[in-house]
Amino acid sequence: MSPDEPTVDEPRQRPTTVSVAGYCLYAIVIVAVISAIVSIVFVDIPLGSAIRHALSDPKLVPSDQRRVAIVFTMIALVGQVVVSLICPVAVGIMAPLNLKGRNGARITTWVFAGLGLLCSVCGLVALPMNLSPNSAGYNADKQSDALNRALTHAAESVHIPGWVTAVGVVEVIALFVLYLLAIIFLAVPASNDYFRKRPPKIAIIAPVDGPKPPKA
Repeated sequence: MSPDEPTVDEPRQRPTTVSVAGYCLYAIVIVAVISAIVSIVFVDIPLGSAIRHALSDPKLVPSDQRRVAIVFTMIALVGQVVVSLICPVAVGIMAPLNLKGRNGARITTWVFAGLGLLCSVCGLVALPMNLSPNSAGYNADKQSDALNRALTHAAESVHIPGWVTAVGVVEVIALFVLYLLAIIFLAVPASNDYFRKRPPKIAIIAPVDGPKPPKA
């Protein structure tokens, strides 16, 4: 480069730690989506169908409570899936921005990854209870209440394959490890240098000689 040409900033070399963190964030989305599909197909749909069938019996549930119970149950089943995807989708959106060195995206990722890490721990603790026959959370002891009795009967009638429990355990453990790795790799010193804002270089252009005056 000649001294007359302006200096240009060289592109920053992305460290391996940031690349690994980005791959972990993408993997979180993949694992969460697969788990949500398994839960919808093998748990939520059979459970929702059983609940609708149980609530259609006028001997178990009064007609004035039937519609409210069905709507509330469907909202609860759909809401459970939506909530489980909030953190994975959020960190997935932040993944390409982290790979570009956006510090704001890194901070946002720490927030959602921390929440996802906490949820994965809670999910691992509550997994046996959530995948039990009474997964809808209805109390079978309240036999005096016709609505609770119908919902409990519907939940107990759903057969959840044993491998679904194994998939749930693997999913929770995988999310825990991926969230933890993403948080750590984004916080190491090599990543800090990549996300640090560098002052722009000032281009220095050598003066150009103007036309010389004619000789007398």
